[in-house]
Amino acid sequence: MRDPAKLRNFAADDGPVAVRRAVSSVDDAEKSPAAPGLTTLDAINRFRDEIASEFERRESEIERRERSLTEQLAALDREQRSHRLAEQAFQQKCYERESAQAARDAEFAQRLSRCETLVTELEDEQAALDADRASLDAQKSSIREAMLAELAAERQKIDAERETLFAEKKEFRRRAEAHEKEYAIARDELRKGWDVEREALRKQLTAKLANELSVDRREFEKQQAQWEDRRRDERALLESDRAAHEQALAKAKGDLERLGREQELAFARRRRELEAEIDARVRSAESAFHRQQAEWEAARTATEAELREFRADLEEQKARQEDALADARAEFERHREERLHDIEAAGVAEREKFEAERADSIAALSAEKERLGREAAAFETERRAFDDEQRQRWERVTAELAKLRQSQEQELLAERVAFEKEQAAARIALDEERAVMENRLQFQKDHLDRTRDELEEARRELERRLQQGRTQAVGLAEQFRLRQAQLARFRELLDDREAAIEREWVALAEVRKQTDEELLREAARRRTDDEARRREWDAEQIAVKHLEADLAARAEQIAARQARLDTLRGELEATHRENLELRVALDETWVKLSQAAGPDKAKQQLQATRTLVADHFRQKEAEVDRRRAMFADDAAHARKQIDQLEAHRKELNDWLSSTLATLHRREEELKRWAVALDARETRSQAVAAKWREERGAAEGVIRDLLRQLSETTSDAKDAMTVVESAGIAGRLTAEGSASTAARRSVPSGPHFGIMRSSVDAPAPKAG
Repeated sequence: MRDPAKLRNFAADDGPVAVRRAVSSVDDAEKSPAAPGLTTLDAINRFRDEIASEFERRESEIERRERSLTEQLAALDREQRSHRLAEQAFQQKCYERESAQAARDAEFAQRLSRCETLVTELEDEQAALDADRASLDAQKSSIREAMLAELAAERQKIDAERETLFAEKKEFRRRAEAHEKEYAIARDELRKGWDVEREALRKQLTAKLANELSVDRREFEKQQAQWEDRRRDERALLESDRAAHEQALAKAKGDLERLGREQELAFARRRRELEAEIDARVRSAESAFHRQQAEWEAARTATEAELREFRADLEEQKARQEDALADARAEFERHREERLHDIEAAGVAEREKFEAERADSIAALSAEKERLGREAAAFETERRAFDDEQRQRWERVTAELAKLRQSQEQELLAERVAFEKEQAAARIALDEERAVMENRLQFQKDHLDRTRDELEEARRELERRLQQGRTQAVGLAEQFRLRQAQLARFRELLDDREAAIEREWVALAEVRKQTDEELLREAARRRTDDEARRREWDAEQIAVKHLEADLAARAEQIAARQARLDTLRGELEATHRENLELRVALDETWVKLSQAAGPDKAKQQLQATRTLVADHFRQKEAEVDRRRAMFADDAAHARKQIDQLEAHRKELNDWLSSTLATLHRREEELKRWAVALDARETRSQAVAAKWREERGAAEGVIRDLLRQLSETTSDAKDAMTVVESAGIAGRLTAEGSASTAARRSVPSGPHFGIMRSSVDAPAPKAG
């Protein structure tokens, strides 16, 4: 007999739908009118519903897990699509920023060209005013040091802001790590609580099942004891009535064989009906199982197709991104190389031009200084010659006057008057010449004042342009800071997304771990169930052997009864022969009695004797019929039990075979599912590795852009420094030229026209 507890445990753990339906069909067969009063099958029927409910719960749990896995796959697909959209948006932003950077580069090139024009104009002014530059080097160096200090202060401020941003980023990362730790702790606590609740629920269900099983076992043992008592009573009754049964076996054998044939026909018909019903249910269960398996295969195929499409999309997106990055990098490198080459060539050309103009200016100034020196020397020589000539003339006149004083007083007087007149005319001429020179000097001073005003206006214009340059430099620095902040924000977003992907991978690893643990528990439970089924099979085999031994004993009993029936037949034949002999003797006695007492009296006595014999045989026949009916019922009941036990054995063998086949199929499905899960995890890891590589490449591109932006900003700052230096130099040169022109002396004589032409020349306009 199969143990109900083991059957319950097996059904609660691993009983599939097909097995449940097979058991249901067996139970329906056992509930049929052909098996009344079978307490063992009734005990099996009582926990059949529990087995079915356990099977349904197990199936619903499996469906729930499949739905959960489907939802997780859908969530993973949505996350991957969102990642693709975010990556496309990031690429679009990169492209827009590259175009904006190109526009800013063009604007910067225009500004640089304007600055270069301004530098050229300032260099022209510096070439015109470079003569007195040495006197103001100290002021220039002090202003340069002040500007360098201001730039250093601004750079320190930018560095401080950068360090503050880095500190805020570290603080944000620390908070993110703290949040992740808190989430991990909460998840562990929730998992522990769930494990505790699951263990408590498992213990509660186990205790409940154990109690119900113990109650069923006690009921089964009680019914088994009642059946054994009834069996012993019936066996005692059979033993007590065996003699009467042996007498009635001759007649009952034919009835028994007829009833046996009828019952065998009815049983064969019922068995065919049950087999057809079981086959129909098994086919329906197999069709449902195959349909579910086909649906699962279709879902798995769809999932694999989606994964392949996702992988193809990732590969295509990676290729497009790599091509775009390569094109952008090549375009940027080409533009950068061309820009650097143009800037370097322009710088070299401007530097050579500046050096040449400076050398020409220095040479011209040197030549002008030499010419002015030569003119001054010639003017001094002529003045000294004129003074010597006047002195010599005065000495000659004095000598002549002294010689002629005595002899020619009248001539001397006349000559003195003439000389005085000449001296007065010369003095008037000198006064007129002095007035002209003073007027010219005043005109030169006025011209120098106008030149100083123009230079002051040029200096103010230069300062305004320098202020504009500083404002542009500050704007560029602010744009650079904002761009660094945006890049830091993008980097933080990338870090957050990477952390989210890492958390998803951790969750996937946790799900895989749980799946592996579930597989291990399933394998352990399957091994335990296999051992339990093996032990149950051994117990069933032992029970079958015992049943076969009982059947063999009953066959021996039937053979013994057959022998006894043969003996009884012989005894009945002997009794019949004795009856015939008694009949012959009775006839002879009748003849003698008729002859002795008369026919009427003999008939009366014979009638009375026949009545007594008929009553006696009627009673015996009724008793034999009653015993025959009881024996037939017992025989039919025993045959039904034997047939039902044989059918139950066959059904258990079929059920065990179908269960083993289902378990093997399920094991193969679990293996295929584990292989698919490993392949999926491998693909997911490959996708994650590619994502990390793409992220590293994107970070490298961002770092290159930052470095190039820093170089561009440093080049702009250097250009502004050159502009400011040139402006300061021009202002100082203008002031030095004005002071030098104020200190120059105004010449007189024949070279005055040259000096006037050099003084009256218009000053160059400030750019």
